[in-house]
Amino acid sequence: NLNQEEIAKKLNLTRSTVSDWENERSEPSVNQLVSIATAFSCSVDYLLGLEDDFGNIVIAGESDGLTEEEKELIKCYRSSADAERLALITTARSFAKRKTDAKHNVG
Repeated sequence: NLNQEEIAKKLNLTRSTVSDWENERSEPSVNQLVSIATAFSCSVDYLLGLEDDFGNIVIAGESDGLTEEEKELIKCYRSSADAERLALITTARSFAKRKTDAKHNVG
């Protein structure tokens, strides 16, 4: 809910710099991204669209590129505790390895 002038002041930048970002004439530098993240108490990943409001990693095309089963797996993973996540990853890798091994053993 801040205007360009207020954002610029908060980040110690010019209003025209903020305007250039908003109008896609330029992009913030890495250092500026860190300053923005710090000033607004969010992560750089959030600013880049790699993380949602809750700190979950965003998968590109997640909403339209995944099957319902894939979405369910991601939902289960995200709602699990760390130890459970490790077990899920270990199990998934085991299944994937079996499939790869089976392909190589077919004559």
